[in-house]
Amino acid sequence: MTNAQQEQLRFWKIFDNKLVENGEPFELIHEKSGEVTYWANVNKNYSFVSLCLNIEFKYREKKVRAGIYIRDDLYLFQRLLNNREKIESELGFRPEWVFEGKVNPNTRRVMNEFPVKLFDERDYDRVIDEILPYVAQYKKVFGKYIPNLFDF
Repeated sequence: MTNAQQEQLRFWKIFDNKLVENGEPFELIHEKSGEVTYWANVNKNYSFVSLCLNIEFKYREKKVRAGIYIRDDLYLFQRLLNNREKIESELGFRPEWVFEGKVNPNTRRVMNEFPVKLFDERDYDRVIDEILPYVAQYKKVFGKYIPNLFDF
């Protein structure tokens, strides 16, 4: 297991415990075929999907990303963009709108990023506490704009 995988496993374990402490406001899936992933999807049945609210533990970049992930649905992203002011008002914060993915040019995101210190469980705890309200707002607001965002 690589350092990145070990830290991902550690981070997701802390995140899962934090969800339990907070009354399990949502569920995360952060494994694919029994292996830990750097991403976790909120209230989805599968880990590899083209539309979701997700959280990513970006080991190399030393940050955690939370937000909406859209792959290959440019129409949906444009529809969200057309409602950008209203969405941002409902969220209560301004996310970054990403118009092209680094790996797949048809990937779009609405997201926030948070710096994290690697190998520091207290900082993992801190960043998870910081992220939880953002995820709650993404879940609440985008659930209205994207009917099939969640499986449950």
